[in-house]
Amino acid sequence: MKRLIVVIFLLVLAATAFALYFYRHNQPKDIAILIPTSNIVEIQPLDGDFAQVQDQVEIKVGTTVRTGPEGEATIVFADNSVLTMDVNTEIRLDQIPSGESQDTDIFQLVGNTWHRVQSVKQGGSYEVETPSLVAAVRGTSFGVETGEGEDANNQVT
Repeated sequence: MKRLIVVIFLLVLAATAFALYFYRHNQPKDIAILIPTSNIVEIQPLDGDFAQVQDQVEIKVGTTVRTGPEGEATIVFADNSVLTMDVNTEIRLDQIPSGESQDTDIFQLVGNTWHRVQSVKQGGSYEVETPSLVAAVRGTSFGVETGEGEDANNQVT
């Protein structure tokens, strides 16, 4: 009887592991997950208008994301790198990891972001561009602060 329980347990465990593996490896790689963490977060698809989001949503290349005066958001990429947006921040996803490319290119118009970048595979890159600087990394944690106007304070820490 104990042997039967152990066999059933192992079969259920193996089936669960297979299902998770299949699910993980068959997800589209050219999307990122946006998770609004407080108040006003809006997205603008490549050919659309801004719309407020309150729940987790998939976003693609070309999407602009902005947070309001009390809004914050987190974006998780297919390679498990994470971008966190502070209040009053606006970014555009110019390129995200996909099956063909490991490149991530983000344009940050204004605001503060923090990035936790997984080790980028050979030939890949993770770049954040602002109106006056470009930060490129291969695997680290860093923040980017971008001000508005001609006297914008741009800082990478």
